[in-house]
Amino acid sequence: MGGPSDHWSVLVGVDGSSEARHALEWARDEAALRGGDVLAVHVWVPPAPVSELAVLASTNEDDLYQKLAREVLDEAVDDVAPASGAPVQIVSEVVRGHASTVLLERSADADLLVVGSRGHGGFTGLLLGSVSQQCVHHAARPVAVIPAAAPLPGDGDVVVGVDGSDGSRLALAWAAEEAALR
Repeated sequence: MGGPSDHWSVLVGVDGSSEARHALEWARDEAALRGGDVLAVHVWVPPAPVSELAVLASTNEDDLYQKLAREVLDEAVDDVAPASGAPVQIVSEVVRGHASTVLLERSADADLLVVGSRGHGGFTGLLLGSVSQQCVHHAARPVAVIPAAAPLPGDGDVVVGVDGSDGSRLALAWAAEEAALR
């Protein structure tokens, strides 16, 4: 960890994909609107060993996977760090685990969880990747799923769907707060 506190305005998942890089840019600008900081998290999991010999070798490869994960995250953060406008601190963290599980756990200390609509997974016809889908369905915080072509946050309208349910009333209250920020 290692930021000014354990609370983050925006937590963003970064996997090295172009969609995740755009989500990081979006998170940076959203944090600027909120006057807060960003925690960028890259989650890695080593490949499954295919034999007993591979299990022995994989214990020595964990450092390599950790190093590669750190390089992916550092490159993304370095690319988006020069933000226009208010300075935003971007703290980065590399975690071994399953992406959706780690992001959901870490989002407990954030106001907003941001993920790209698609990551490095396959099945290009899906609208949402499995990580973004898990986050949308299980997060206790608002989640922004950012498509690759989404405009960066700024002034503009906030649209919310309301159906009279308790959830939609919460969404309406959140949308009103977001509109006030803009």
